[in-house]
Amino acid sequence: MMLQVFELAEGQDRLVQFVTPLFKTMPETSNQVSLRFNLKQGKRYVVIPANKLGQECDFYLSFYFAGSLNMTDIRRIDRAETCK
Repeated sequence: MMLQVFELAEGQDRLVQFVTPLFKTMPETSNQVSLRFNLKQGKRYVVIPANKLGQECDFYLSFYFAGSLNMTDIRRIDRAETCK
């Protein structure tokens, strides 16, 4: 699994067109991917976990951050059944 982070353009709530990711990471172990970076205040980002083409697997995505929870807006964009 690979993890990619994209900065969204002003007014967007999803990635409309593929652009170069700000960050991309591959697994350090067979079942864990971690990524650490600072985000710009007031910007929106999308995090996309991706498998190799044709592979499906269950996964958990956890976010850890310094700051108040009410300063964040974390949500799933698509329903689970559309992600298969």
